[in-house]
Amino acid sequence: MKHWIFIALFFVSCSPGADRKEAPENLIGKKKMVKVMTELMKLEGHANAQFIQVTRYEEIITASADSLFKAQGVSSKQFEASFEYYAHQQSDLEEIYEAVLDNLNHEMTELELEEEERKKGE
Repeated sequence: MKHWIFIALFFVSCSPGADRKEAPENLIGKKKMVKVMTELMKLEGHANAQFIQVTRYEEIITASADSLFKAQGVSSKQFEASFEYYAHQQSDLEEIYEAVLDNLNHEMTELELEEEERKKGE
């Protein structure tokens, strides 16, 4: 999944005159897109650390992403259409990725603080 995201970003960023794409009817809002993409990035990071075999990695990512989409109330087709739309809206996509990065950094900081507190208590 990460590969097609980066490929889409590459082509969009390399084409300054890219046509604006119309929003799909079932567009996922930016706030929810940030939430879904934050969880996807965590899933992908976990799978990447756990599975070296590409086929096993892809199976886990696909199954996990499907479960995540279901839990978030979106379909994979809806996510793909929304991502494709945002890929053509460079400023929107940049905002989404900045928010995802902020979320991940915030969660990492919280985990590090919890770990420090746990070590102090030992």
